[in-house]
This record gives sequence, structure tokens and C-alpha cells, in this order.
Amino acid sequence: MRYQQSLFVAVLGGLLLTSCKKDKASDPPHIFISAPFNGQSLAVPDTFGVVATITDDKGPIQGTVVVTNSFGVPIGPVFTFNSNGTSTNINFNYPVVSEQITSGPHSLRISVSDGDNTTNAFRTINIVGTPLRFRGLFAVTASGAVHKVDSAFNLTTLGADGQDVNDAAISSRQQLLYIAGAETGPLAAMDVNTGATRWQVPNNGSGGEPYFSYCSMNDDLNLMLIGKRSGTLHVLNPALGSNITTHNISSDRLPVYGLVTENNVISIERQTISPTTRFVARNLFSDNVLTETIIDQQTVALFQRDDDHALVFGNENGTGGVADMNFSTGFGFEPHTFSEGEIADVVQVDENTYILALPNGITRYTYNPDQALLISGLIPQQLAYDPANGMLFASTGTTLHVLDANTGFETMTVVLPSIPLKLLVLLNR
Repeated sequence: MRYQQSLFVAVLGGLLLTSCKKDKASDPPHIFISAPFNGQSLAVPDTFGVVATITDDKGPIQGTVVVTNSFGVPIGPVFTFNSNGTSTNINFNYPVVSEQITSGPHSLRISVSDGDNTTNAFRTINIVGTPLRFRGLFAVTASGAVHKVDSAFNLTTLGADGQDVNDAAISSRQQLLYIAGAETGPLAAMDVNTGATRWQVPNNGSGGEPYFSYCSMNDDLNLMLIGKRSGTLHVLNPALGSNITTHNISSDRLPVYGLVTENNVISIERQTISPTTRFVARNLFSDNVLTETIIDQQTVALFQRDDDHALVFGNENGTGGVADMNFSTGFGFEPHTFSEGEIADVVQVDENTYILALPNGITRYTYNPDQALLISGLIPQQLAYDPANGMLFASTGTTLHVLDANTGFETMTVVLPSIPLKLLVLLNR
């Protein structure tokens, strides 16, 4: 009996050992990168060699190679590889050719999986992007016609009349122009070269206030924000038009301006039954209202000043002003008023400098508290700024004035076929 018990224990032990060996978790793949070296530098356009050895204890293995920006977003092609064995070598030239790539540190990422485990390996690549270049000015009209002034100042028309337009935005990153319909027109993404529609969102309105109340673009984050009369704000993927997040607002409010930041959705909301306007900050990733503040101005423009503040330009009782609003606390104050009268339009030149269209001409304003008249007598309805060349575009009726944004000197004029609703500058990235 004792012998049988010992034999049972030995057999049981052997089964347990066999089971342990069978269930042992596999090791993650190992990646050894020979090239590029960490911190390698190159200028667009160029290629660099990728040489790496991948080993694993079980196989098969499969992986990807891609260059990403600081946000982990791919800025080049994604290459794939696989092997049925337990090891493989990769050796090829990776192209870095897109004008969308900005200067600075980027990452080569090699990602390998054996089905159970995934390993990532990185190398820093310092890339010098192509110079910032002006690609064209787009004059969007209320009737849907889109007039393009290219870098040689040739005038063409991309879109024809036939759609009512309430707002428009542009993405140099996507090379797309976005047109937001009013009572009937859709939200449409237009190819800036061909005028072809890439995607569109239907207009579900039934008259009255514009259905798409505004659209704005954050090219750095690759996010688009639209407001709807139906009482919602939508953060969209600007390349596809797909919805990322939805934010609900009160049914008695109309969103009239907005912007999206790294963590927040900022909205200017007007009461539909009274002139009351509110500055509202929401969490980007949820529907939570963080702050809500009544502001007196009728908003003309909205800009992000820093990670926690926005500047709201607007008019009150015939006078223009700017309010500095805090996202977190809702606290705001008015650092400057413009006694010349109401603001028609505003463009941002740099982090602290703005150019305004006022009743006495065009004024340069530097945040808190400097103001200087740039051009007297020219009273534009719309402005746009080209940061690549320091050009300021100003429209008076159908005349487009091309100005030096530093001196105010007018270099030329272009006569547009119709009066623009919005002027938008396109860059190469």
C-alpha cells in the first residue's frame, strides 16, 4: 500500500511538471536595432536605413515599422513584416518625404508580436522639415462659391454656387477645406486642389437658425469641432468626418463659436430667447461641464491664449473689447477695449499678437495692453494672415487687398468674383 501511494505521488508530480512546462508563458520578442542610431538627423525629403534583428522563443512573429510625431501619430508610411520562424531580419530604406512633417524630434517605432506578447523598440530621429510655404488663399462665399488665389496670385473657382454657407475652416495638415451649411447645405470636406468632396455630413435642419452654427479646426491636434443647432458639439476626425466625441448643451442655447484644446472643448453659447451669452468649458473626453460664465460681449472671434486661457474678442454697446477667460475657474477680465468702435474681424499673428478690423482701419493689438494703428482708412470686412510670408489679406467688398502685416504696405489687389464670407489661408503643412 505504501509503495502504491509513493507511485501515485510520483506520477502526480510528473503530471504537474508536464502541465507546468506546457502552460509556461512565452517570452516577449526581442528587438535589436542596428540602424538608425539614436538621435540621427535628416532633412525632408530623404530616406534612412532601418536594420534590425527580431528573435522570439516560439514564433511566428509579425510586426510594423513607422515614424511618429511627439503625439505618437504616424507621419510616414507603415511597413509590415512577418516570419513563421522564431527570428527574422529587416533591412530597408524608410522614406521621409511629406511636407506635412514639421522640424523636431520624431520616433522610429518597431512593434513586434508573437501572438501572446508585444514588444516596442524606439529610436529618436531629428527631422528638419521643409520650409513653411503659402499655398493659397480661399475666399468662401455665402452661396457656396469658393474662389482660390494660388501662390502665384492666379484666381480660379473651385466650388460653384448652390449651397448656403454659414461658416468655413481649413486644414493645411489634411489639405482640405471645410464648408458648413446654413439652413440646407451639408458640412462638406473639399479637396483644395480639385474641389472634389472627400466626405460630408448631412444637414438635418428645417429652416430658421443655421444648422451648422460654426466649425473650427485645430491642425496641431488634428481635431475639428462643429456646433449644431440641435444642441450638440461634435469633435470630428478631419480626414474622415467621423465623430470622436459628442457634447450636449442646453436646448435653449445656440453654440456660436468654439475651439478644441488638448483637454477641453471651449464653447460660446447664446440664449435663443435672450441676448445672454455664456463662455463654457467642457472636458474633451466626457460631457462634463467644467466652468460656465456669462459674458457681455457679442463674440466676433475666439482664440486659445495658453493651456488654461482663451481670448474672446467681441462687441458691446458699439465698442469692441477682448476678454481673457480661464478654462478651469471660469474667471474672466477685460484687458483692453477698442474705443474706435465695433470689431469686424480678428486674425492671430503669433502667440500674443492679433490684427483687428475696426471702423477707423486695421489695428495691431499685442496682448495686455499695447495697441497701434497699422493702416488707416482701409475698412475690411474679412481678414486672413499668412505666417509663411507675413502677408495680411483684407477684403473690402469684392476687392482683396494683399498687405505686409508688419508695415501695412499694400503690395497688390485682386478682384474677386463675389463678396467673401470667409478668408482662409492654406499652407503646405
